[in-house]
Amino acid sequence: ASPARATDIAPDARLYLVPSAKQLTGPGWHRLEELAEGGAVVYVSYCAGSHGWQRGPWYSHMNAMFGVEHR
Repeated sequence: ASPARATDIAPDARLYLVPSAKQLTGPGWHRLEELAEGGAVVYVSYCAGSHGWQRGPWYSHMNAMFGVEHR
């Protein structure tokens, strides 16, 4: 599957569901963050992966965006 791109994200939804996605582009993550700041709900499920080399999604602002501390 190809990575989701920022241009693939509908601009007018109130709810965005991102089920265990690893392959969002940087601009895609930034777009979701902008939408959340604008009042939309962004739900991202997280799976750390079942192997040491597959550690789930990576996004440099994950802690700030979701109010969590990733370990």
